[in-house]
Amino acid sequence: IITNYLKDKNIPFHSGSTWTIDAPYRETIRKIRKYQAEGCLSVEMEASALFAIADYRKKHIGGIFLAGDLVTPKSWSKRLKRKDLPKREFDKTTTLNLSLEIFKELDQKI
Repeated sequence: IITNYLKDKNIPFHSGSTWTIDAPYRETIRKIRKYQAEGCLSVEMEASALFAIADYRKKHIGGIFLAGDLVTPKSWSKRLKRKDLPKREFDKTTTLNLSLEIFKELDQKI
């Protein structure tokens, strides 16, 4: 439902796997390289608990992530905090509003 909504609205997005971990200090260079090689597009900390609960309860779940940092084995760029980059089309508020629209549509279909 999420990808169909984004396609219908002509909203650019990337779809793929996310490495979710609740301990940022275990994001080692070796693990970053491993998950990049597996095709992970992002790493985040908050969704792991939500996905575990949904799995346990046998419920549908999806995620929309706004990429804030760019992490590579050689560097870490805090993109949302940089002033020298152009203003992003999708900021936190826009992404939240988009998510709420999608959830309303999802609620009507389930």
